[in-house]
Amino acid sequence: EERMREGCVPRAERVDPSDRFLTTSDLAVKAFCRTVRSPLAKDFRTSQALAKSVAHCWRLLRREVHSAEALDDAAIAGYVQDRLRAVRQELTIQGLCGEGEVKLVEEMARFHIVAAYELRDRVLSASNADGFDAALNARELRECLGTLQRLYSAREASSSSPGTGQGARDEAEFHAYALVSKLGMNVATDLARVPLSALRSPQVKLALELDSNCRHGLFPKMMRSLCSEAPFLMACLARERVREARSAFLRALDFAGHKTAPVRVSELVRLLALASEAEAVRVVETHGFVAEPSPREGETHLVFVPRKRASVAAGAGTGLEKAPKERRLDEEDEERAWMPVRKGHTWDCIDLW
Repeated sequence: EERMREGCVPRAERVDPSDRFLTTSDLAVKAFCRTVRSPLAKDFRTSQALAKSVAHCWRLLRREVHSAEALDDAAIAGYVQDRLRAVRQELTIQGLCGEGEVKLVEEMARFHIVAAYELRDRVLSASNADGFDAALNARELRECLGTLQRLYSAREASSSSPGTGQGARDEAEFHAYALVSKLGMNVATDLARVPLSALRSPQVKLALELDSNCRHGLFPKMMRSLCSEAPFLMACLARERVREARSAFLRALDFAGHKTAPVRVSELVRLLALASEAEAVRVVETHGFVAEPSPREGETHLVFVPRKRASVAAGAGTGLEKAPKERRLDEEDEERAWMPVRKGHTWDCIDLW
């Protein structure tokens, strides 16, 4: 009622896209409020109402609600992000920790993982005021994973047979996400929270293997594990670390005596888990190196040169920095070689239960 009175009904809640004064109880969802002063019982939603709000958000993402038809993915995801933030706030304030609440937070975490990947080229910036707030999304993902770890600890303490059932399998999945989100960093705190039953799960074992390979600079081995074993959501989380690990691997090759033993571009395709030699050349040029033909064997070898010389060789006047759109296309080409294929609708992997 307050939104209709003030004429500030969000586009995702409008009955008519052009009328900002009209909505219905079926379309309106409580927005996030940073401060909650002296709250009353009537100010909070029940567990059933919270679950209904989250289910409505998923219908919006799938365009099953008519108010979402005129909106793009970034606008809908930004709206959903705010409403999920309000739901998690109420769960925390009320201290709700039942099995249903755990499932809600798990779905929220999946949403933040998928949103970060699918909307990576629609992020909020000075030139894109309607973009998706990726920084807030990353913070909310960390909060969701932290909330889940506390909920899992409470459930294990109260359970007569911990480490069994579907709940335990989901718990292993999200402990693995917490570890993958910190690849190459100090994961001792997160690892200490993983119960023994989850440590034995394939998901956590894979996450620990990826972390070990990332920290020790074993990029080819890390990529083999991602290509052959990692599910879609885990690969989405590892994406940012893959680019950092690839850069570190190229720097290591630069220090490893390549001038006496040049690296063939065909071999680099395998080492970097790329789809073609053209992509390998493009990747190394982005990092300030060039690929030059070997005068002895006639095959293209990778030759590392200083960045200034690489800029001249590539025909660039001020360096190798590419335009954002061109760089995004290059990254998408590289990812096709190792990202698992997503099945079904973009958001189908959120509410798996």
